Amino acid sequence: MLKFLFRTSWHHISRMPYASLWVIFGFSVLLTTLLIGLTMVRFLMDERANLESQFTYPLALNPLYTFESQRVRDFAQSLTTAGLQKPLEYITREQALDREIQRNPGITSVLAGENPLPDIIIIPLQGMNTDTLWTRIQEYRDLFESSTEVTNLKSRLERFNKSLEDIQQIWTVLLVFIGLTLILMGMVLVAILRYHLRLFQDERIVGRLVWADPVFIWWPHTLTALFYIVMSSLTAFGLFQAFQYFF
Repeated sequence: MLKFLFRTSWHHISRMPYASLWVIFGFSVLLTTLLIGLTMVRFLMDERANLESQFTYPLALNPLYTFESQRVRDFAQSLTTAGLQKPLEYITREQALDREIQRNPGITSVLAGENPLPDIIIIPLQGMNTDTLWTRIQEYRDLFESSTEVTNLKSRLERFNKSLEDIQQIWTVLLVFIGLTLILMGMVLVAILRYHLRLFQDERIVGRLVWADPVFIWWPHTLTALFYIVMSSLTAFGLFQAFQYFF
């Protein structure tokens, strides 16, 4: 019985060998494209998460203020409405100078004992609304404008937003690409199903005339579909592995 079923299934495939090869090839390419698209979407999501978690926004304080000043505390408190998730990092002018000395020990001879560096607040931008953040900076600009140019502050936020927008645009294009791939896969699947349904109807009519068990009619079509799926999946997996190896 099994021999008959497999032979009938192979007969379905060998009846149109070129069409069967094109079905396997088409599904393999579409599956490979789908896997590559999903991998790139995941990569972009990871890149966005890394960018948001690692990108910080340094603000140099006016020498008239310290971290203990009430106005600085009010500014830090106001950042909660901008979506502040991580705690602020405070770098004193002494710490900043120590870092500079570690990078360039010869700088001490130039400074002549003076520390020109300001105190710095490091703001993590993960989850923050940059428009709201900029509004808060404008409200408390007296804390910063004497030590840092406002235009430079704005450009940093713009670069951060531009990076997120670029990732979002590529992410959207990839989703459209994946959607089109799924539509093509659906169209190929519908065409194959229509062909096998017509073939199944003809075989069922003949089967009724000879009192054939229905399993002899629908099972070969199931085996044929499984053959297409297995071969296409294996080929797509091989192509995907080759893509990952070379790229």
